[in-house]
Amino acid sequence: MGYVLNQRAGQPPHLFAYDPKTGSWTREADFPGSSRTQGLAFTAKNKAFYGLGTASDKGLRDLWQYDPATDQWQYVTDYPGQGNIALVSVGYANRAYLGLGYETQPTGQGTFRYVGCTDFWEFVP
Repeated sequence: MGYVLNQRAGQPPHLFAYDPKTGSWTREADFPGSSRTQGLAFTAKNKAFYGLGTASDKGLRDLWQYDPATDQWQYVTDYPGQGNIALVSVGYANRAYLGLGYETQPTGQGTFRYVGCTDFWEFVP
């Protein structure tokens, strides 16, 4: 299966699964977190993870888990690293590695300042 999280500004994010055997799409459980831009996704331990990014005037650090066996989302943790956009992520078997990227800092004028990050973390679900 392949998964796509479809987001449109001001609307809740929807998750869709694509089955290459049948060539069909199925709508799965909606993502319960805040709508965001520049979020991060990766897989580990047969589950999908999504979070981080920006919303309105702030950087987000929340990380959510999707379990395809139960079609349910649950909040996992806040990301402890510096960045919240453009992170590198690699899922491998029962863990994932993520880091680098940029931290968004609001300027107070409706824009963000982007600060490069150099930390890297191991995530074990």
